[in-house]
Amino acid sequence: MRVVVYQTPKLTYVQAIELLLKETTELRVDMALFPECAMEHPPQLSEQGELTKENVAIDLLSRFAKERKIYIVLGSVEEKTPDGCVFDTCLVFDRMGELVLRYRKQSAELGKASGNAPGIFHTDAGPVGVLLGNEAYEDVRWAQVLAVSPWLILNPINAPVKIDLSLTIAHPELQVKAWHEGLQKMQDIVESKTRAHPCVFLRADAPLRQGGAGLSMLVEPHRSIMAPGWGPAVLSAELTLPSEMLSRRPPGWQVMAIDEIVKLAPDDMELLKYEEIELGPRYLVWTMKPPGSERAVLGEKVQWGCVWQDKTHAQVDAAQNDKLEATSLSP
Repeated sequence: MRVVVYQTPKLTYVQAIELLLKETTELRVDMALFPECAMEHPPQLSEQGELTKENVAIDLLSRFAKERKIYIVLGSVEEKTPDGCVFDTCLVFDRMGELVLRYRKQSAELGKASGNAPGIFHTDAGPVGVLLGNEAYEDVRWAQVLAVSPWLILNPINAPVKIDLSLTIAHPELQVKAWHEGLQKMQDIVESKTRAHPCVFLRADAPLRQGGAGLSMLVEPHRSIMAPGWGPAVLSAELTLPSEMLSRRPPGWQVMAIDEIVKLAPDDMELLKYEEIELGPRYLVWTMKPPGSERAVLGEKVQWGCVWQDKTHAQVDAAQNDKLEATSLSP
């Protein structure tokens, strides 16, 4: 399954459809994933929180999904119910244009109402779970989606890095360090949570200083693919299906002895829950393709950091990986 991830700030529905057209016209795409707080409501709506076919944006996205036979995951939009409650709601359209999931964020922000059910929908390959925003850092939310044995977990997010802007201007290396640490932290969480049930984790974040932190990424049992930079970008990758995951591991995976598990436990206490566990090397894939000359839908240039040096994993140049493409939205 090929997925396109949009690392974009909040869009108008016209911009969203233009991006979808650009990425799905020439290439086969099965799913499009937008970040949290993905889209503004069209100005012609009298009720800004109305999420029905009367909303021109919802109607056009539904028709687009049906025409191109793709899943569209609209990270979240603001939903206002007749009783006055306001939710952050993730919308999912299936290949027939049907709205198959309306997931209301359970760990709601201050001033918003909370949903009461996990976000689960079904695809051709199996069930898919949704962790909206910072729910990806909460044990209870992971437990809810892992209970259905998903093959894919989606994490639309829009959470800025907590670092002083004036400090990063004076010391830009601190911004790069914080960005790399954010990627590393999420990768470690996913590895720990999916050890008993291997699956694919896919995150779409907003760009740095445009609502998010530029931490879009794909994590699978055998590899991690990172965003090319923290600015606006579009990434596409072929996801590994459950039946192929074992065969994709690089050489070197082995069952760990008890004493080896104990040595590793201080860095990951989750290891102590297992009587037997396999560990081994993983690929880190970085999209180092320079900014292109495509017509920009958004006006901000991509900002680039240095390559994250990781001592425990193998690095792989993205140019050698035929399952990844990255297109900058720079002018």
